[in-house]
Amino acid sequence: MRRHLPIVALMVLGLLMAACASATPQVITVEKEVVVEKEKVVTVQVEKAVEVEKVVKETVVVEKEKVVEKEVEKEVVVTATPVPPTAVPVAPTEKQMGGTLNIWQPNGWPDVSWLHLSNWESVWGTAPMREPLFYNALDGTLEGMLAESWEVSDDGLTYLVHLRDGVKWHDGEPFTAHDVEFSYYMWYAFDKQPITEVRYGTTIDGLKAYNAGERDDIPGVKAIDDLTVQYTLTAQDAGFANLALTYYPCMNPIPKHIFEPINETDHDKLMQGTLDIWTTAPIGTGPYKFVRYQTDQYIEYERNEDYWGDPVGPEKLYMRIASAEVAVVMIQKGEVDLMNPLQFTEATRLEADPNVEVVEAQNLGNWYGLEINYYADDGAGFWQNPKAKQAFLYSIDRQAYVDTILQGYGVVRDSFFDGTAYACPTMVDYSYDPVRPMSCGRK
Repeated sequence: MRRHLPIVALMVLGLLMAACASATPQVITVEKEVVVEKEKVVTVQVEKAVEVEKVVKETVVVEKEKVVEKEVEKEVVVTATPVPPTAVPVAPTEKQMGGTLNIWQPNGWPDVSWLHLSNWESVWGTAPMREPLFYNALDGTLEGMLAESWEVSDDGLTYLVHLRDGVKWHDGEPFTAHDVEFSYYMWYAFDKQPITEVRYGTTIDGLKAYNAGERDDIPGVKAIDDLTVQYTLTAQDAGFANLALTYYPCMNPIPKHIFEPINETDHDKLMQGTLDIWTTAPIGTGPYKFVRYQTDQYIEYERNEDYWGDPVGPEKLYMRIASAEVAVVMIQKGEVDLMNPLQFTEATRLEADPNVEVVEAQNLGNWYGLEINYYADDGAGFWQNPKAKQAFLYSIDRQAYVDTILQGYGVVRDSFFDGTAYACPTMVDYSYDPVRPMSCGRK
C-alpha cells in the first residue's frame, strides 16, 4: 500500500501545479463559454474600455488529499481604440434641395374635380399642381403666374392677356391660350352639376347667356394665338382684372388635349365631377406633380423637374389627411411640418412647446366671419325686417366670442366695409344687450 503513495503524491502535485499556474489573460470576442484546461474563462466588455476576466473555478490542495474550490475574480484594464468626437452639425447657409415636406390636409379631399372646387380644403389640397393666370399679391397688385401681363383698350372693353412662354403641362405638352378658352366652356357649362354661377367676369360678352344655356359659344373669350387670350366686355369693369383673372376655380385652366376627348366620350361624368382621372392622374402646370391618392390618408406629390419657375426645395410633398385634433398631435410628434390654420384654442399651448413654432400672420386678403344666412329665407322676407336684424345683433355677444373662442385673434365688424375707406359713416352699432329695446335706430 505504501508503494503507491509517491505516485499519488506526484499526481496530486501535478494537479496542484496545473491549478496554481497563473492563467494568461485572453480577449474573447464571442459571447460563449471557453474552457481552457480546467479553468472556465469568460470575458465581458464594459463600454468598450474595461474587460473583466473571471476565473470561475481554481483548484488547490488542502491537507494533501482534500480538495476545495473557490471563486476568484480579477479585472484587467484594456486600452480601447479612441473614438473620434461627433462633429457638431452646421446649418447650411445656402438653399438646400431634397427631403420630404408634410402638410396638414383638413377634411379629406371633398371636391376632387377641378371644375367643381367650391371649398378651401380642396383648393388647398390641389394647389401644389395647379396655377391661375394671375395671383393677388399682398400689396394689392397682380403677380403673373401662367400669364405675364395684360393690355386694355382705350374704351376699356377689350383685354389682351399675354401668357408665359415655355410653360408645360405635367405630361410635357405646351400650355397655350387654347387651354384657357376651352376651360371657360367647361367651367361654365349649363349642364354642370352643381352649376358654376358667374360671379366674376359677368361683363364678359356671352358668358352669362352660355351659362344659362341660351347660347352655345362665348364670344367674349378667344384664343388669338398660342400665347394671347382676348376678353371682350359688354361694359367697363374696374374689377375685371383683380377678380375675373385670379379667382378660383375659374382661373385654373385644365389641359384641352386631355379633357376635350373625355368631354366627347364621357361628358356626363365630367360635368358631375365623378371621373377617376381627378384622383388617379390629374394634370397641371404647378411645381409639384401628382403621384397617388391614398383615400382618407394622404395625397402624394413629387417635384416637377420641368417647372417653368424656380424649382421648389423638397423633393416629395405629402398632404396628410387628418382631423384638426389629430393634426395637433402629429405636429408635436414631428409627423407634420405645417398646420394651417391652427385652432385658436391651441395657439397658447403650442407656443410653450419648444419643438413647435407658432407663426402669426396678418390676413390682408381673406377673412372668416359670422353672418346671417340670408339664403335661408322663409319666403316672407324675414331678414328684410330691420327689427329682426337688430334683435339678432343684440342677442349675440360678438366681443365675447372674439375674446374666448377666437382667443383675441379677431375684431368685431358691423359690415364688410367696416375699417375701410368705404365704411358707412352713419352706421348704427347694435352691440350685445339682450334687454335693450328693439326699436330701429335706438342705442
